[in-house]
Amino acid sequence: GIRMDDPAPRRPEEVEGRRDRLGLPPGCDIVVSAGRLEPIKGHGTLIDAFPQVLSRCPDTHLVLAGEGELRAAYEKRAGELKIREKVHFLGWREDVNEILRESALFVMPSINEGMGRAIVEAMLILVLADRMLAHRARPPARD
Repeated sequence: GIRMDDPAPRRPEEVEGRRDRLGLPPGCDIVVSAGRLEPIKGHGTLIDAFPQVLSRCPDTHLVLAGEGELRAAYEKRAGELKIREKVHFLGWREDVNEILRESALFVMPSINEGMGRAIVEAMLILVLADRMLAHRARPPARD
């Protein structure tokens, strides 16, 4: 799951350092999906659709956080689509909230899911980070 104990955004140098460790270029847009790599979670559909995203937004990278029975098949499919360098398979991560803070978009491509916990957690992280960044950018109040 996504940790809720530290939702604050990080300093730019921390963000770029983490991107570098994840193999992501500086300044790229990041699309994140977190979950088990199993048929019901729909990551295959997301990978199949990603070339369309790249046709309009070529500096975008897809980050998949999770493990499962289909990882090898998804890696192979990304290679067949010639997008392997844009799709990052991170495996199981304890720091999904950190990755979410840097993302432009969280995608939950699940084929059958009620109100999944991952989407609620992602919404919380992204909304809090957005509000905190907006607050930091606000000019100081005048007396």
